[in-house]
Amino acid sequence: MTSYFDVLTLNGRAIGADIVWGIRKLRVIVVYGPQAPAERTNLFTSVEPFLVTNRQGVLGLKPLCQGILEWWEVAKDRIKTFCLGYCKRKARQSKREVSHLQRLLEREYAKGNCGSTINQDVCDSLKAMLRHVSEGKARAFLARSRSEFIEQSETCSAAFFSSVREKKARQVVTGFRDSQGIVVTEECQVVRVATDHFRDSFKEKDVGRGDDFLELLERQVPGDIVQALELPLTVSELEGALNRMNKGKVPGIDGLPVELYAKFWSILGPVLLEVLTEVLQAGEMSGSFATGVISLLYKKGDRTEIGNWRPLTMLCVDYKLLAKVLTDRLGEAMPHLVHVDQTCAVPGRSTRWNLQLLRDAIAWAEDRNLPLMLVALDQTKAFDRVQWRFMFSILERLGFGKVFIRWLRTLYMHVGSRVVVNGYLGDVFRLQSGVRQGCPLSPLLYVLYMEPLAAAIRADKGVRGFLVPGSGGLRVKLSQYADDTTLLLDRDECLMRSLQIMEEFGRASGSKLNCAKSSVKFFGKWRERMDVPGGLAFCPGPIKVLGVSMRRPLMRLLFGFIWGGRYEYVARGRMLAGVEAGGRDQESLWPGATWGLGRNSSHGTTAMQQSGFGLTRRLPGQR
Repeated sequence: MTSYFDVLTLNGRAIGADIVWGIRKLRVIVVYGPQAPAERTNLFTSVEPFLVTNRQGVLGLKPLCQGILEWWEVAKDRIKTFCLGYCKRKARQSKREVSHLQRLLEREYAKGNCGSTINQDVCDSLKAMLRHVSEGKARAFLARSRSEFIEQSETCSAAFFSSVREKKARQVVTGFRDSQGIVVTEECQVVRVATDHFRDSFKEKDVGRGDDFLELLERQVPGDIVQALELPLTVSELEGALNRMNKGKVPGIDGLPVELYAKFWSILGPVLLEVLTEVLQAGEMSGSFATGVISLLYKKGDRTEIGNWRPLTMLCVDYKLLAKVLTDRLGEAMPHLVHVDQTCAVPGRSTRWNLQLLRDAIAWAEDRNLPLMLVALDQTKAFDRVQWRFMFSILERLGFGKVFIRWLRTLYMHVGSRVVVNGYLGDVFRLQSGVRQGCPLSPLLYVLYMEPLAAAIRADKGVRGFLVPGSGGLRVKLSQYADDTTLLLDRDECLMRSLQIMEEFGRASGSKLNCAKSSVKFFGKWRERMDVPGGLAFCPGPIKVLGVSMRRPLMRLLFGFIWGGRYEYVARGRMLAGVEAGGRDQESLWPGATWGLGRNSSHGTTAMQQSGFGLTRRLPGQR
């Protein structure tokens, strides 16, 4: 068994790739670069008549297939085969041209060795053409490396190549530890271990009904949005989703990139609408449409532990187009269903809300010497452990229509994946749980999946939360961004009760708390405390939330530098509101900065604004 990755280049631009994975060859078309070169234009020009020819083209195959879904699979394979054949022919032609230029240059220098006069103009011209080819290959390498550290026309330095090598080396799997604790290094064995691991990870778990958690969901999808969610698909809707998709991404198992769909949308758009409509009506998918390729991304820790590798699923563009359209529709309902504590996948909300809440809570606790613990909770394989039965029960409880739920079931039922490790592809296995990292719908579905847990913590009287000043007794209990949940508590009993709720939620939903990676940091009156109840880890340094370190010394130093020790806490809403509204009509001290929310903030009203909790300087002459 051999494995190779050969990128085909046309004048230095990467156009196609040919990958051998084990005994199966997967051909992938890759089109790089925001500006289409002449070679890519020629490729597209050659594909167009191939698509529209009735006898030999793809559209002419429709009468020969049983149904449009079978034809679409044949059509994609024919398009891929044609494009790769074109790329190979151009690559061979380019190689012959380079060899011809080199022979001509050698012939000129051979004349000099024989005593004849060398035509320097001819030599310079040949060198210029060879240099142009070499520069094209270098540009193709930059495109393949996807480097973020090089500017246009900058010379590739040793530091650049070192960063590329380091980046590539991080993604190479040297071996995995199997169920017996033995590290296997043979390619076929490594793929087998990875396949067995993810087959087990995506199995359906034995969970309860979770009725107690479902009853806590009081919000409902508005009726007009329910109707809009179930409207038939349109070509313009698909085209809008296509235009918003990122370019230059690795395609799915069918090998067709976004750029190909965008170029031939006038031809493929109506056909794809017919295909996707049939998928939704039939309620099932097959072939490449239903198969994803799981690529592994190293996180940290022992590289031989497969749990330290994040699975990213490469999906076909036609699947992602359908998922993207449903995602856009579902996004309209998210603000009506998700509490303001959660900021992920909800239009108009930002991670700044989470960070500002935690920052101000720490500042208040430190200044008033109040007890405060921040508990950063980590979910074990959060997206992978989502149980479909519980997820669809949540959607029904929230009031989604039967048609829209059936569409979502179509995208998740009867689908499979294959794991790729170092270029070797494993067997197909069926998915029975989880939302795939790489699917546009996954963040939204996971947020709805976690909403019952957040509702249970908010409704439980045994979890007091942290008192927000100036709010009339409002206590903030948690802050969420997708699976990143941070609790704000002032009693040990509140933490123990929160962990108990999470354990009960896990039995109903399949989620599992990773206690080893969940950490606690104490502030205010508890700043010297180190004992942690509940078996969670103590955080001795700054606690990191959403990639930002929350630290006490920097916070106090910054406050002292800005205010010089003369500051007070005033309701931000009252300070920034106009005089006619009973406020003081003061400008923000940091206009436009992310430090505080001014009255001109464009991203809506946060929990902090609703509660009136903020930091404002005392101005001369004010009470």
